[in-house]
Amino acid sequence: MMRLRYYSETLISGGRKKSEFAEFYASAMPAFRPHAFFAKTSASGKLRKMRPVGKPATFLPPPMPDDAGCTVEILRQLLAAPEALDEVQTLVEQTGTLAVHQVAQLRRRFSAAEVHALLAVANARKKAFAAKGKWEGSGVDSRRFWAVPEALEQATDVLVARHKAKRFQAAGPWNAIVDVCCGIGGDALALAAVAPVVAIDKSPVRAWMARQNLLAAAPAFPWAAVQADAGELPIRPAGGARDGAAAARVALHIDPARRAGGQRSAQWADLIPGPAVLNGLLRRFPNAAIKLSSAVDFDDLPPGHVEVISRRGVAVQAVLWTGALADGFGAGSRTATVIGESGQNFSVTGPLLAVPVLRPMSQYVFEVDAAVHRAGLAPQLAGVVQCQPINNDGGYVTADAWIRHPALVGFRVLGQCGFREAEIAGILAQLPPAQTNQRGVEVKVRGAIDLNTDALQGRLQKVARGRYTVLVYRAGQAYCAAVAARMQER
Repeated sequence: MMRLRYYSETLISGGRKKSEFAEFYASAMPAFRPHAFFAKTSASGKLRKMRPVGKPATFLPPPMPDDAGCTVEILRQLLAAPEALDEVQTLVEQTGTLAVHQVAQLRRRFSAAEVHALLAVANARKKAFAAKGKWEGSGVDSRRFWAVPEALEQATDVLVARHKAKRFQAAGPWNAIVDVCCGIGGDALALAAVAPVVAIDKSPVRAWMARQNLLAAAPAFPWAAVQADAGELPIRPAGGARDGAAAARVALHIDPARRAGGQRSAQWADLIPGPAVLNGLLRRFPNAAIKLSSAVDFDDLPPGHVEVISRRGVAVQAVLWTGALADGFGAGSRTATVIGESGQNFSVTGPLLAVPVLRPMSQYVFEVDAAVHRAGLAPQLAGVVQCQPINNDGGYVTADAWIRHPALVGFRVLGQCGFREAEIAGILAQLPPAQTNQRGVEVKVRGAIDLNTDALQGRLQKVARGRYTVLVYRAGQAYCAAVAARMQER
């Protein structure tokens, strides 16, 4: 049996009082009895351990995620001796990988488990804050950031998290937002900028890391970090009318694990916690956002509004919005959002429409952003930008003039033919050599075409004398191809 661990930080900011957050716990968390409560005020700047109320709650320990062998005890030791982690992080940033003799030197000072934790956290920091890293621009000091590789991989990108937080803010105000399966706190950081947040994860290591990252970010609203299992949440709406009204202003964000039997899965039925727990949470907290794989079957989901979000051309997640968070969207509609580098995002919302009549390829062809395509909104986008589809699913559109748009990647058409490798190679061989030494061919496929793109790229690169893109697609019953030059990078 395990005790619930409760890592809390009460912040005084924006004129808010500590008592307001305490009132939330009194109304929305009546069953919660932490065995340790840590509070800090901006006046003292020191953590103070307070006596728990009642007996500690218990629950059966669930299967733990991969925390790279780290434990809270080891991480606390590293936190108490930051110079060791700073030293390893500097080496990792300078050399990429530590040499054998450098690891041996660390082993003389630390245990094997501590060395493993040092390397795991240092490498996660480097990846998180590198150019195009998930936490680049977060405002958090990289040397106060805590993560392990799997948790960082699963964390929400900072700009994606801020986009979602804006939806919560628009539907607010909230007494609190409960962030379940919070991981290292990627979403919690953004949510705590718009409302009080309770961040929950079943991994003691990740709950501890979320606390450290929230401490480093110092968001505007009060927050708490709780170690608990989603199926055993100590949070429940209270029964009275007054308490029920307060509970109605508590929103939910949850990021269920998307692995089954050790393998990544996009199926609703394979989520951890499973559909029974998720549906129970939705009944208790109807105003919710569930983070999902963009490959999930939307028809399997509970009622709500689906948004697909892309970052740098990749559909990184889908979100099911319910309750007040889904208000304002028409029944049966979906949203696709393209996250821009500077926070300037593009969104399109609408019902699912059939792809209109296809037209022949013109001088320019454009690849529709992955979020728009996955959401089934390519026809709506084509109408907005005044392009016409050339393939069955609308993933490629064409126009006579160049169009610059955040949801489009453009190519200039150099030649087209049926999908026959010899003809494609012939077009490539006739193109003039590039003025630089850069050569290569990328093959992009739209539609249900069984094709080994890596093998085809390897063969076509032998005849290409520059950098080109081969677009393969279906138009009606025909298999078509076009050789093009990429004109726009995301």
